[in-house]
Amino acid sequence: MGNFAIGCNYWASNAGTYMWRNFDAKVIDKDFALLSSYGVDTIRVFPLWPDFQPVKTMYVSNKVFRERTGDSPLETYAGLDKNQLKNFATMLDLAEKYGLKVIVSLITGWMSGRLFVPELLINENPLTSPKAIVWETRFISEFIPHFKDRKCIVAWEPGNECNVLGNFSTPYTALTPEQAELWLSSITNAIRAADNTRPVYAGMHSLGLGYKYEVGAGWDLRMVGNYTDMQTTHPYPLFTPYCGQESLTTMRAGLHAAAESVLYATSSNRPCMVEEIGTLGPMVLSDDFSPEYFEKSLFSSYQYGATGYLWWCGFDQDHLKFSPYDDSGLECNLGLAYDNEHAKPVLEKLKEMKEVVSSIHELPPCEIDISVILTDRGSVWKNAYGAFCMATQAGYSVAFSYLNTPLKKAKNYLIPCISADVNLRCLPELVQEVKNGANLLISYDGGHFGSFEKLTGVKVKGREGVCTKKTITLNGEEIVLADSATLLLALDKADPIVERDGSILISRNKLGKGYVYFVNAALENSYTQLFNAHNSNLSEIYRYVFGGIKKSIVFDSNKISVTYHKIDEKTTTILITNFDDRKEIGYTLTDGYSLTDNRYCEITKETVKFSVHTPI
Repeated sequence: MGNFAIGCNYWASNAGTYMWRNFDAKVIDKDFALLSSYGVDTIRVFPLWPDFQPVKTMYVSNKVFRERTGDSPLETYAGLDKNQLKNFATMLDLAEKYGLKVIVSLITGWMSGRLFVPELLINENPLTSPKAIVWETRFISEFIPHFKDRKCIVAWEPGNECNVLGNFSTPYTALTPEQAELWLSSITNAIRAADNTRPVYAGMHSLGLGYKYEVGAGWDLRMVGNYTDMQTTHPYPLFTPYCGQESLTTMRAGLHAAAESVLYATSSNRPCMVEEIGTLGPMVLSDDFSPEYFEKSLFSSYQYGATGYLWWCGFDQDHLKFSPYDDSGLECNLGLAYDNEHAKPVLEKLKEMKEVVSSIHELPPCEIDISVILTDRGSVWKNAYGAFCMATQAGYSVAFSYLNTPLKKAKNYLIPCISADVNLRCLPELVQEVKNGANLLISYDGGHFGSFEKLTGVKVKGREGVCTKKTITLNGEEIVLADSATLLLALDKADPIVERDGSILISRNKLGKGYVYFVNAALENSYTQLFNAHNSNLSEIYRYVFGGIKKSIVFDSNKISVTYHKIDEKTTTILITNFDDRKEIGYTLTDGYSLTDNRYCEITKETVKFSVHTPI
């Protein structure tokens, strides 16, 4: 968890996406001076594709075409603009002046809701056309050698959200997984051939997982991880299913970036950074309230192992009178600063959080309590988001894997909301883990999987495909469950934990030294679909099932995110994000533990008083 990057995506404050055609080194100098003075240490930059490779076709009388750079013959094989290469070098000089690390997003053809493509390729699909791919690889092969010796550049990436680049081409056809992989392999191979000393970041947005017929699954997380060194999330709540339901300062919204980053990282076995994030403007969250979202979202992402956090973007762009800014209110007020003289409150919070993170010594990854095996071919994110947030509220940390990937070992296991016909290849290994003492929780959403009776110790008398809500009582708590289908169960070897109206809703089957719990309802989806789900007590089911996981500190609130980072046999660093409205929370300390060297909070024998949302 060392070298956590904190910064922003950067377009010049005077020109936005036209910064290269209206290049002004004095403006960039002033921009960087302001950003770096508030703690920004990393920027992500975009050599806009048609500005740097202004190639087009000129037809002559005999109907032969010639490729040109603007109105001149090609001076280089890739047709790159020499003046723009000089401008980029000047920008890097200024980044070095202010100690800024730079991530270069190479093929920037999609930006802020607008397509930017060289005239030569305007009628080509940038992801499937051989002509487009040839010019893209030429771009990379000529651009990178100009700058690969610049120390401020820390990573290359294929481009900005290139997985959606082909969605706006004419004609448009949905990408197959093979087309997506062929494009990505071509581009990343070109990057590594030009510079094999730096990591390649993904730069992608909203990747899928698993099944080739799932929407977006052409860009499978594991496939992208195979070709890149760093996964990247762009977790905008309004653009991500189930995430824009509550105010951004509430717990579930604040955990969105962490949840998505953990899903990306643990599913692909690659590190992950929050590469683009923001409120999407003052009509979602005013500038006065954005710092609270920034703090909670950044620190919870840091807790769970994200390697960086970059805001979108450096400066407001409401003064610009060209597309996308003159016809999209959403793109105008997204900056850390109003201009290069006036910082927003969120930039002041960035400076504070830079100091907080810098005060923490390098930590190992947090301990993983529950290995979540995702199976639903249509709603992977829906299940993962619910499982992550519920586990966090119950005090546990999770890692994700997919049904046909190797089992990630943990203290306990979870298979959330089975809703498809699946076969768990890891089942023999999983059964052995339970026999050795782990607990396994399986929840149901209308699907099918093999060895159901052997695992759960119940038999199915019938199935009712009716959407209902059920109120159950567990440990004295009333909990409302929703489902899309219900199994009529008969006990075989299992014990009933919760019954209602003669129906078994939660059962427990002993298997060796451990137990298999079955929840006869769509538990995680109940959470994900529920408004203000963090105010529910659905996570109490996790507390009941996984209660054997002993934690050194337990808070009297389910709105606390706690991660444990074991330094040695005697020392563990605990990171906490407080999502509770209360500043003072009671706690219980397990026998044999003591709290020392606490920061950003006051600890008495009975309470923790939070001075900020992120004590250590």
